[in-house]
Amino acid sequence: MAGVSDVEVEAGKADVKVAFDPAKTSVEQLLAGMKAAGQSAKPK
Repeated sequence: MAGVSDVEVEAGKADVKVAFDPAKTSVEQLLAGMKAAGQSAKPK
C-alpha cells in the first residue's frame, strides 16, 4: 500500500501497528483498505 513503511502483526492478537507516510496515505485510507478486504478495523 502506498505510504506504508512498516507493519507489525502478532499472531493471536487483534492489534496491528502500521507505520505510514502521512504525505502518501492516511489513517482513514488504511482503515478503508482493511474494511474493503473484509477485516474489521478502527483506530486505537
